[in-house]
Amino acid sequence: MKSNKFEDSYFKVFPNPTSSSFTVDSEEGHVIDHIEIYDLKGTKVSEHQLFGFQSIANIAIDDLAHGIYLMRIFSPEGAYVSNVVQVMD
Repeated sequence: MKSNKFEDSYFKVFPNPTSSSFTVDSEEGHVIDHIEIYDLKGTKVSEHQLFGFQSIANIAIDDLAHGIYLMRIFSPEGAYVSNVVQVMD
């Protein structure tokens, strides 16, 4: 599976920073299979499987501690690596 830089992809993440949830949106019709969230040590802390390929995903993260996280978005076209998702209190 190829990996693409997030800024080169068609996905938007908002709001960022957030305290309880965020939305991943594809403007170009790319679909999302699942999303993984990692802490800065590289440990996967959350995984969200979508049922049926979707172009918009709402992700609840209220169980994550305050901090900065990285995200990978998986689609049939490849894996897209995000910059940062910041979780606020």
